[in-house]
Amino acid sequence: MSEAPPRDDTLRTTPSFMDGVFMVAGAIPDALLLYRGSSCIEEAFRAQMIDHDLRQTLTRPDAPNRLWVTRDPYTQMVMGTESEVMSTADGAFARIAPSLVLLSELPRYLLAGEDLRAVARALQKRHGVPVLAARTRHLDRSYEDAWEVLLAELAGACAEAPAVEPDTLGLLGYLAHRSEGDVEGDLLELARLAGLLGLELLPPWLSGAPWPELQRVAACEQLIALPGARKAAQRLRRASETAALELPLPLSLEGSSAWLQALGEARGRGPHLAELIGREQERILERLETVADRLLGRRVMIAATREWLPGMVRCLTDDLGLEVDTAFCRSRGGPEGLPEQELVEARVERLLFDPSVERLQAAVEEAETRGPLDLLIGSAWEARAIAGRAPELPVLEFGYPQVDTHPLRPRPHLGFEGVLTLAERVLERLSASSAPRGRPRGGARRARS
Repeated sequence: MSEAPPRDDTLRTTPSFMDGVFMVAGAIPDALLLYRGSSCIEEAFRAQMIDHDLRQTLTRPDAPNRLWVTRDPYTQMVMGTESEVMSTADGAFARIAPSLVLLSELPRYLLAGEDLRAVARALQKRHGVPVLAARTRHLDRSYEDAWEVLLAELAGACAEAPAVEPDTLGLLGYLAHRSEGDVEGDLLELARLAGLLGLELLPPWLSGAPWPELQRVAACEQLIALPGARKAAQRLRRASETAALELPLPLSLEGSSAWLQALGEARGRGPHLAELIGREQERILERLETVADRLLGRRVMIAATREWLPGMVRCLTDDLGLEVDTAFCRSRGGPEGLPEQELVEARVERLLFDPSVERLQAAVEEAETRGPLDLLIGSAWEARAIAGRAPELPVLEFGYPQVDTHPLRPRPHLGFEGVLTLAERVLERLSASSAPRGRPRGGARRARS
């Protein structure tokens, strides 16, 4: 059963527009992020990104600073501050040579009626590099809005489409939210899936590649648009006439199989797909069978962003045999537009959107009345929210932000290999805790080829 968010003014756990801007800028190593606002922007970045990504390059003592702020006084009138943005940008260009500039602002500038787009045009003319404006528009916008807006702006900033590179795959909509092993593993698994079909994966958007390399996607022979990248794909298709597929993230055995099937059929590889997918599934299932009795029937809760939630729920239930009591969709958009919402509702006891701290705490208490809980899968924000209410409930950190989990080697969550990673991480966390076991209700469901 899904439930729209009630009227609740307490702190949300959905990442904000500002978080999305930070993550996009962090994923493009030669981009300058210029924020119009006070020093609280830097304070927010330190609180939200530095502990999450130990290898981030936006602010490092051993490298040029890529986060610049106009440092407006809190009491200053905001009208007529375009000149301060220009001056701050000039100072940044005197220190570093970015290939790309991202502009963003505090919501109070929106209230004053100022428009960053005019500033972006002037800066682009002055410095000769693409300057993109991430406009807030609404005070309650989330990371999804920043991500969608900036991906579309990046697509519009691509150079004229070069000659098509044969047997290449472009991917829009993956966000390298940090420079650590989980993201590195995802990118390697995506490249491996492409390689199974004889395709070279060009640097995905966004993968941590610099702007000149990212522009190669305009020359790909096959394009995939993941959730949130439809507008960006449409802009690239108009420029390059590249064929595009709209697919979800390849998560779970069934989801990864369907992803590979759709891509293979688009490339005319249909006759060989069944055998290929069957081998991948069998390899994973053989390993899962050895730990099935340790996972079967464990009761968990999961909090994930809109693009990750359906596949994660399917993997937890169908592949690992867990029972998901409550799923939290970290999206301020509500039920509208959640991919495969019916799939999620069929596999969980309760589905909640944009949970506040208060609602999340209440949901944990409600779930415990239905039986013992073994695990919460979610970010550091969910972990902190329940710390006072359910201190003994183990938490497996997943998504943004993470402050205690920092894989040093590739550890994917996407694709077939991602199923094994999730099984490993759940086992590790359960083994390290004394959480009670749930009551098994039957065997694990397996993905179909």
